[in-house]
Amino acid sequence: MDWFIYSSANYWAAMFSDLAAALVFLVLGLHRFSGHIVVASGVAIVGFISWGLLEYVVHRWVLHGPPSVVRRGHAQHHASPHALISTPLFAIMATALAICALLGLVLPAGLATLLVFGLYGGYNYFALLHHWEHHRRTDLTCIASLRRLERLHQVHHQRRVVNFGITSTIWDRLFGTFHPTDEPAPNHVRWSTIRAYWMKLTCKLGATS
Repeated sequence: MDWFIYSSANYWAAMFSDLAAALVFLVLGLHRFSGHIVVASGVAIVGFISWGLLEYVVHRWVLHGPPSVVRRGHAQHHASPHALISTPLFAIMATALAICALLGLVLPAGLATLLVFGLYGGYNYFALLHHWEHHRRTDLTCIASLRRLERLHQVHHQRRVVNFGITSTIWDRLFGTFHPTDEPAPNHVRWSTIRAYWMKLTCKLGATS
């Protein structure tokens, strides 16, 4: 399995097949959904936004979690950031199908499929952004927000205990693992950082009300 994860053929095949699979979920979702297109769009957007949390959870507690094949692959990515390392071909697709099946137990088929399309779209955005951050960094210089995300990701590669979000900083800020690019990073993350962040946020909301 390890040799397959480190294969450039697997890297490119997985990237293009995941893009195609997301489009299939979109077509199926629209075909199955009988409601208004605005509602369909809203469901897909919810799925896309939800990806950010899933990305954070998987990156922090799986890829940097207990010993496993995926953790070894991610450790190799940290050791060789320019290597073409990816999840096995069809692994993300199979996961998307499983999530869709589970959601289908409690939601109409159209809603479940569109929600998974949004998640899959978020994953593809992550995969493309992560590729550009390591292989085409100069392409990001013209977009300030993407350039900032790239710099924050470099901090993650240097410190490993901060900046787990690739596509967004929201969850790092909420869980106390956000670290800007111009300050020394902590060696570990304390839950007190989360409490301090929430207190600061509450004070701001109270001041504006």
